[in-house]
Amino acid sequence: AKYNDIMYVWDDSNGTYTVRGGAITGGSSSGPGGGINNSDGTLILNGGNIVGNYSSGNGGGVYSKGTFQMNGGAFLANYSESGNGIDIAVQGSDSTATIHNGGVHNTIATAGQAKITIFGGYFGDKAMASIDSYLSEGTGFSENADNSTRYPAMYYPHKVSNGSFILVTSKNSAVSYINDLSTFTTVTNDKAVYKLLKNVPLEHQLIIPANTSVTFDLNGYVLEGNGSNGVIYNNGDLTIIDGNSNAEHKYTVNGDGLYTWNDSTGNVILQGGAITGGINSGGITNKNILTITAGNIVGNYSYSNGGGIFNNGTLTVKAGRIVGNKAGNGGGIFNDDGGTLTIDGGFVADNKATGGSDIYNRKAKLIVNNGGIKGGLSSDEGYVILNGGFYGTNAKNSIVESWLGDTSIWGVNTGFNSLYPTNIYPNVLKPPAILKTERDGKESYVSDINEFINMDTDGATYKLLQNVHLENGVLTVAFDKTVVLDLNGFVLKGSGENRV
Repeated sequence: AKYNDIMYVWDDSNGTYTVRGGAITGGSSSGPGGGINNSDGTLILNGGNIVGNYSSGNGGGVYSKGTFQMNGGAFLANYSESGNGIDIAVQGSDSTATIHNGGVHNTIATAGQAKITIFGGYFGDKAMASIDSYLSEGTGFSENADNSTRYPAMYYPHKVSNGSFILVTSKNSAVSYINDLSTFTTVTNDKAVYKLLKNVPLEHQLIIPANTSVTFDLNGYVLEGNGSNGVIYNNGDLTIIDGNSNAEHKYTVNGDGLYTWNDSTGNVILQGGAITGGINSGGITNKNILTITAGNIVGNYSYSNGGGIFNNGTLTVKAGRIVGNKAGNGGGIFNDDGGTLTIDGGFVADNKATGGSDIYNRKAKLIVNNGGIKGGLSSDEGYVILNGGFYGTNAKNSIVESWLGDTSIWGVNTGFNSLYPTNIYPNVLKPPAILKTERDGKESYVSDINEFINMDTDGATYKLLQNVHLENGVLTVAFDKTVVLDLNGFVLKGSGENRV
């Protein structure tokens, strides 16, 4: 066979080639790029046709290891022996391709962490399918109903409109944009990052299916439910971040304490993006893995359990706020049977519910390492581990009076952490703990040696967490009490003046 590359673009002198019209056709290559081989240069396609070219490698029409920008023009009837990028192939970690307009009939391929961004254009079935392999539902395709003679529907039946985009999706260095709410329902793009570009009122509940791991960046904007369902139903692995935590949104507070997003007349200001407006099933239902690192879960309502979040999977709150939500039980978070809730930071405050205004833990596991809990915290046959944190008066009272019953773990918030003001969170757990008390699946901790004198909780197991030197007195077991003392490999040393 005779091979005849039509055009080669290189960067020896910042090579740039612009195609404005005409046709590049009949090219053949024993390597990549049957029509054009752009090796480290800049190729701009504003018009014209890349048609009827052949490559035994990648990129029957265009192969690019540099910068490729498509603003117009059309690809048709090209062929690649390798099958990778029949019309367009982009390769290399420093390579980029952007498609703003024009027609691509056959497949597009990317390799070596090359980055493809799709803003608009007309696409054939195979082109769309190849993009889908990188960006499942992410490009916002709609039917080509333009009846354009330049991009006829028989060759280019799918369209991406250049317009007011609501969301950007990135995966495998490919990037695309969504501007149609009807396509933004089930997220099937595994290991992708979704980033809001404006406030988004959802038409349907957003579903994360099983075996799908995604990161959702609120980016300082508001994701609002449709007023009849929850905002997100997660059956996959979802991480929520916020790339613009300084953005401000306003909320009004109605008579029963539910926050409502209103940037015009709201009198409560929260910084950062938000998930709000969930009705019936609250803000987020988590059935698998959910990690919250920033943003606000605010102004959601459930008729039954879990106003902000209903969890019976694995939920980790590292930062952010869960505020102004309402439910029957667990206004902020309802941690249900089989669930694990770990709080490492952030705030759960000013939520409303009949039981557990901030958190309700039912036959589940709750671990608090840090963060602020202002209101009621209830546990119904749950397993609770308190390692730290800052607590409002109602939170402390509900813990002490309702289910834990041990006041030795509490200290006074001296204001060393400005995130948790003393007037809202006056109580802290006193680190470091020297002793853990276990009873009926519940745990509490002692950090003051002077409190480690009387083991008076009947049926409890006392477990050393470090070497303990008794400063005064003798460790005693109260009359008619049965306890277990677990040395746990540590040393219990007397004061030197009395028995241990």
